Amino acid sequence: VIYLRTNAATSARRATVDASRPLLMGDDPFEQMRHLLQEREPFYRQAHHEINVEGKSPESVADELVIVARREAGW
Repeated sequence: VIYLRTNAATSARRATVDASRPLLMGDDPFEQMRHLLQEREPFYRQAHHEINVEGKSPESVADELVIVARREAGW
């Protein structure tokens, strides 16, 4: 399990607020995301690996994922 860590503002911006994301519905999706991350972070931090994705391109994150997979899973 790999935790792709980012801050609440980035997570809220990337998430589409619609019926498929009922936990983000409401007046302030950013505040909802901040609250969700605060609640869930202790569980996310139990992942085998953590990659900070803040400010990184999808390609860069994918490269890091491959490095972890090769090192830890024998790809």
